[in-house]
Amino acid sequence: MVSLLSDRRLSRACTTLIFCAVLNFALCAQKSMAQNFTAPNNIIGNGLLAQAQIQDVRPTTIIPTDLVPLPAAEERETYGDTIKLKVLQVLPAKLYFNANCETSFRNETNVFQTLMKRQTLRKLDIGPAFYELSAADQAAVLSPVKITSRNDNVFRVFPNVTAGWAFTPRTRVYSNYFFIRDNLFHNPGLNTNIQSIGGGIQHDIPLGKKANLQGNLQFRELYQTNQISVFDYLPGLTLSYYLTPRTVLYTSALLQMRGKRAFCAPTREIDPFYTFGGFYQKGLWSFSATGTFLQNFREPFRRNALIPINNYSWILDFELDRQLSKKLPGAQVFVRAEPIYNFHSRGTTGLSGVDFRIFYGLKVAVGKQPLTSAMQLLRDQLQETSPAVPKQGDPGVSAPSTSSLPRPKVAHEMQPIHGVMNASGATNAALPAVQTPLATASNSPSI
Repeated sequence: MVSLLSDRRLSRACTTLIFCAVLNFALCAQKSMAQNFTAPNNIIGNGLLAQAQIQDVRPTTIIPTDLVPLPAAEERETYGDTIKLKVLQVLPAKLYFNANCETSFRNETNVFQTLMKRQTLRKLDIGPAFYELSAADQAAVLSPVKITSRNDNVFRVFPNVTAGWAFTPRTRVYSNYFFIRDNLFHNPGLNTNIQSIGGGIQHDIPLGKKANLQGNLQFRELYQTNQISVFDYLPGLTLSYYLTPRTVLYTSALLQMRGKRAFCAPTREIDPFYTFGGFYQKGLWSFSATGTFLQNFREPFRRNALIPINNYSWILDFELDRQLSKKLPGAQVFVRAEPIYNFHSRGTTGLSGVDFRIFYGLKVAVGKQPLTSAMQLLRDQLQETSPAVPKQGDPGVSAPSTSSLPRPKVAHEMQPIHGVMNASGATNAALPAVQTPLATASNSPSI
């Protein structure tokens, strides 16, 4: 009897367990069907969120032309005066040194580098599914709209130090360090610190009296805030033409090859820079205008690229400088206008839209030029200004004849004098010149 009761209880327990399992399976299936039924709206909502997701492309206000050795800055250093300290003159003649610091404020019209508001809304393509999202999701979808055309003021400190050795007046090696810090007033999330440590070699090729071709090969390690450090090779050519002593025109082509580390670039991107411009100086004033066309090729590197999107940019610079005083060379105040036009980036935040920057600030430079280059320049100027002296052996130049040389006069020899003068003081031209000893001529009453 006891065994029979226990068997019944066991069977009832098993039946209960099986029923619960079936019920649980049915509820799970019903929940899954409900989820599948509402999936289209969720897919649409997730699509909007994906479109609205802010890609962390360039959380910085520093543009590529701030980081590469373009000819505009080099021409300003060449023509601009620097504070010459006597302590630097005790350094070796072939050593040259330049340190400058730029401190500026600027107003920027599009700090996030985005499309305009109407273009961003058109890209999001908000439809009826937008209103079915939660309030938090709607805010996430509209977040790109809130940062479009965001205006801000930026404070920048930009020290730059270069030291090198001039092997010849035309060939130099150098090392370079610079630091850029941008502080934004209203968007501190974009504050950026960038440091660069590098070196390179330069060689000048004169092309006549007014033109010069300079080859430059630079390598550097770039450290950026909140970003992976990169290594760049920067080969470039710059052609300068001296239109007048105060005016120079230039054009350059530079290739930035970026990689993960030294000796493995390019593995992230290749960026060619095409630059043209001019520089004019008069008195304490100087003016420069520069245009740079930049192409960023990243898509061929796929996963290795930090930003797998290609884009193009036009960056223009118009700068007016004035030296503070003749007694204080190397200290300048400046105003710079910098419009930026981005395109071919598929509307990616950080690589799109139009941005306009207006800088104003102070620049101070201290430096020492290599004496070999200064002496060579002085020698060339002297050769250009001094008349050419014919050399013996040149065509049309014969050796001087000793018979044609004038014989030096001595006191006891006959000297040429005027003709005899009449009483009125006029010289009698009909009378021939009389040769008399010097002593007689000096005692003659007619002279």
